[in-house]
Amino acid sequence: MARGNPPDGARPRTRYALIGTGERARDYVRALLGDHRETAELVALLDAVPLRLDRFEDYVKGLTLGGRSPVRYGAGGLERMIDEQKIDRVILTTPDATHADLTCRSLLAGADVIVEAPLTTDATGGRRIAGALEASGRHVVVAFNRRYAAGNAALREVLAAGGVGRITGVRAAWPADAEASGQPPRSSHHFDLVNWWLDDAPARVAAGADEARGVTVHYRGGATLTHAPTAPGEPSRVVVDGTEGQAELVGGRRLTVRCPGKPDTEIPIPATGDDGDAELFRALFHAGEPVDPKDPLCRAADTTDGLHAAAVELAAAHCLAHGLAVDLAEPDPARA
Repeated sequence: MARGNPPDGARPRTRYALIGTGERARDYVRALLGDHRETAELVALLDAVPLRLDRFEDYVKGLTLGGRSPVRYGAGGLERMIDEQKIDRVILTTPDATHADLTCRSLLAGADVIVEAPLTTDATGGRRIAGALEASGRHVVVAFNRRYAAGNAALREVLAAGGVGRITGVRAAWPADAEASGQPPRSSHHFDLVNWWLDDAPARVAAGADEARGVTVHYRGGATLTHAPTAPGEPSRVVVDGTEGQAELVGGRRLTVRCPGKPDTEIPIPATGDDGDAELFRALFHAGEPVDPKDPLCRAADTTDGLHAAAVELAAAHCLAHGLAVDLAEPDPARA
């Protein structure tokens, strides 16, 4: 519940603090101060580097045409900021390795959290977050914006409606240019998409140089993902095989469903021109609630979703380094 004091008859705006003031933070600020200013209020900024805060404050002033600036806090001021500014939700856009710690501190200080992926970069962080959720009773949303991209959402809709029957396998290839050197073709965003499309949890991961830096993920429901980088200059490609047909998504823009004995079906995809941010921000900020209960595609990602995606990413890196498959334990159920 928002903690501000609105005028009589007005719904209180949710009070937000932004932690981390890099490029990704600017996307959130434009949404908060633009389309969602009626339901959301940016009241505080936190960054460990004063110069970054200076520059970001100038950016915010430009958007507000010289209006009131959010209150600034430096390193070590997180808990004080949440208390003094009566923060409802914090948004974390800090380096990946800081996500788990800052999520836990924010929860225990009394705020809900929106955190950029990955949720954590190690298993210890996942356990800490599960404990902080239990102790605080607060909520976490992982900002998997690619769930909201039009092509990805259209594929989820086809699969959820049984368009290819029972899913048996997924063959996915995303461009390699976004990958870190020496890592398997991976991203928690990519693995989350497959987990979400399948509506299933990963059980076992294998990866290695003998598989051309590919990743194989076996799911609890029986489906298997094979994931490898695309050739240079090639678009992303996802093929979902089922007992009654096949769905193929190319470049996130062309979705084709093929079923034996029927003409191929091209599924129209709106040309939104973004990677899902507009829809993600609408879902996050439309009324200040942790999730949108009316979303039939279940795009809001909770802590368990974040842990599943991070677990596959971490296991893939381990397999590449050591050449051994990894069995994944089911994460502790976490309320998000």
